[in-house]
Amino acid sequence: MSRWFASVLSERKKQNDGCILIVNWTWLQTTHVAAQYGQTAFLYHIVSKWNADPDAPDNDGRSPLHWAAYKGFADCIRLLLFLDAYRGRQDKEGCTPLHWAAIRGNLEACTVLVQAGKREDLIVTDNTGLTPAQLASDKNHRQVAFFLGNARKLLDKRFDGNSTLGKLSKLGLAPALWCLILLLLVTYMHSVIMASDLPKLTAGFGLLAWLGVFLASGGLALFYRCSRKDPGYIRINVHDPQMKDDEPLLKIEINNPALLAGNWSQLCATCKIVRPLRAKHCSTCDRCVEQFDHHCPWVSNCIGKV
Repeated sequence: MSRWFASVLSERKKQNDGCILIVNWTWLQTTHVAAQYGQTAFLYHIVSKWNADPDAPDNDGRSPLHWAAYKGFADCIRLLLFLDAYRGRQDKEGCTPLHWAAIRGNLEACTVLVQAGKREDLIVTDNTGLTPAQLASDKNHRQVAFFLGNARKLLDKRFDGNSTLGKLSKLGLAPALWCLILLLLVTYMHSVIMASDLPKLTAGFGLLAWLGVFLASGGLALFYRCSRKDPGYIRINVHDPQMKDDEPLLKIEINNPALLAGNWSQLCATCKIVRPLRAKHCSTCDRCVEQFDHHCPWVSNCIGKV
């Protein structure tokens, strides 16, 4: 396979404004063939160095992302999504990359596409009127159909992030718990310690009562700090104004050791960053967190590095 790529590059390479373009009779470009055979490193090279188009359609309207999803190459999918390949592109049959991954029963490919996608990706239909989950079920890929069905149910339960309910749901349980504890603390002070119709407390019991109030107040302050503290969010790449508009985003980190070593799982297609080891993307916060453990609904924050 590597010899084929070398011969193609040496014999059929055309450079137009620094862009490499190799096309056969089906309008398959080099990026399509690299995605078909899972050549992630080669795909990374021709896109970052030769400005090859990672989202060009072939004669059937299929992009490299379609082919990577069909063949089940998850690393290629991560790289193409990192390069802003369009997830919702439909070919002549009306199929998106998620449709083709479901047809072949590629669970890992479906997982990567769903994690980087939205609800609309799960409900779009092809020319026959079938969703990806229905296609997987039709092809008897039960595990993939179950996964896609659950993913759709989960996304259906979520509120729109821009709506009032969506913004309130992102706050989690921390504000309600904080208010509840504060209300109980005030009630305790008013009804027990400072109550006029109850016997006065002795000095010892009074000291213990106010010590409890002090500890509860300190706990509330620490609770608020845990809820508001940065758990180790990784800074998202910001477009450099000195970079040309046609310069690929990946050139920002072209010499990143993780990419040069082929650690494609460290690519985050949502944040468009190369994550350090042990960092993961939190679907609730929609950010990558260093040393991510889990998202705690009780403090409405991630448990991470800091």
